[in-house]
Amino acid sequence: MTPRQRIETIKLIEKLEKNPEFSKKLNIKDISEFKTKRRQNNE
Repeated sequence: MTPRQRIETIKLIEKLEKNPEFSKKLNIKDISEFKTKRRQNNE
């Protein structure tokens, strides 16, 4: 991965975090929420 690709990826992730509507348009879900819920249920 080139530095340019890394920067673009980071910018996209930041945009998704700041604007949930944008992620809904792309049909992208934040799986970290699911992972934490799953861990809580397993404990």
